[in-house]
Amino acid sequence: DSAPHMSRLSPERVRQEIEKTMDQVPCPSGAFAKWRDSGAFATLVPDLAAVTDLQLRALDHLRRPILATRPQRRLSRVAMLLAAAPAARSGSVLKALRFSNAAASWISSLLDALARLEPSMRSALASAPGATDADIRRWVSVAGRTRFASVLRLADARWWAEREAGQDAPTASSVASFHRRALRIAYRDPVELSDLAVDGTDLQKLGLSGPALGKALHDLLEAVVRDPTLNTPDRLLALVKGRSATGAG
Repeated sequence: DSAPHMSRLSPERVRQEIEKTMDQVPCPSGAFAKWRDSGAFATLVPDLAAVTDLQLRALDHLRRPILATRPQRRLSRVAMLLAAAPAARSGSVLKALRFSNAAASWISSLLDALARLEPSMRSALASAPGATDADIRRWVSVAGRTRFASVLRLADARWWAEREAGQDAPTASSVASFHRRALRIAYRDPVELSDLAVDGTDLQKLGLSGPALGKALHDLLEAVVRDPTLNTPDRLLALVKGRSATGAG
């Protein structure tokens, strides 16, 4: 049993071996099952020692990186593997394995959004009438416009693995249709603070500052996520004035 001797490997070397598997192996579930069964995970990445076959099979449904042209694919595969770690432990694993700050930040943001959004997306895709436009805008707002597609791919990989195991999960056709619709909405509608028709300077002219200004901007974002037609300067400023008057009263 070589697992005890693996503790001599540096964290950087462990990370490199994980990344190499993600880059080179089309279906990495088998390779990582060997890591688990040999005790390598228990020695090198204890938070993944109990990863299940189902969790590993989700990796096989994420595309393999192609040279340097698809760097996010490797990070998505790493995120899917770390989704098997206990809640709130992924950040510690990323730090222990010496991932760069940029990579760790991206992966952590994907995992946080996946944990927050996957149950509601699963429920909406599994029932009629499905997700509303407002639902999609809210989910994109949580994940971030540039991250949402990656979050959905992680959820879809998990659902593929579940369907193969005979479990109930959203169908491939429903996910494909949802994916196209969601991306249209994500890049068409207001979902981030930078999309608002007003900014902090506009609200400062109304006398807002500090935490009150930040809260007002987030309240406006929530309003336009529900109803994008509100996203004009006049309507947004009227909302702020109305809420300020109500608060003053």
